[in-house]
Amino acid sequence: MKARGVFLQLRFKRLAGLGTILAFLAGTAAWGGVNADKRQKYGDIVRTAAEKHGLDEDLLHSIIQAESGYDPSAVSSKGAVGLMQLIPETAAKYGAQNIFDPTDNIEAGAHYLKDLMALYPNDLRSVLAAYNAGPDALKKHNGIPPYPETKRYIRKVLNFLDGPIAAGGKLYTFRDSQGRVLLTSDRFFNSVGSPLGEKR
Repeated sequence: MKARGVFLQLRFKRLAGLGTILAFLAGTAAWGGVNADKRQKYGDIVRTAAEKHGLDEDLLHSIIQAESGYDPSAVSSKGAVGLMQLIPETAAKYGAQNIFDPTDNIEAGAHYLKDLMALYPNDLRSVLAAYNAGPDALKKHNGIPPYPETKRYIRKVLNFLDGPIAAGGKLYTFRDSQGRVLLTSDRFFNSVGSPLGEKR
């Protein structure tokens, strides 16, 4: 598969069965069709935040899609607000002046995500779990909490990010010469750096 975005490259060695192929194509088509306009609308803001905080912009888009469906006015039953569904305390901590404003919301959410990635290095699933359930939940359970909502959330983001195959399989992380992390499903991919380890 051709590299997508600045930091993310995925390579699949095999596709097992027609059902898997069709599922992958369906996921790709859904992302490219239904969400193309919404993705483009906030593309510049996402790109700016991703570059500022050293994140993959596809990951930010996937979280926004999973959290709010690109609705800047979304408010959850737990009080999370905006595109990246920030609670007011988190938004304030990361300097969001107007939590409903797409630029403020994405900037604060990206900064928070950057801190979570530093807290759980090379462990995207733990990062996503912490974004959904909070770092305290991971401390309490000594890892990803067994909450059905959190498990669904992780799979949902990974489905948006990489399609159904990667969400159900293994991800490997590599670091390039500039210190950026790449995610891949190919354990032997090593053209840009050294492997950081397998993630399930």
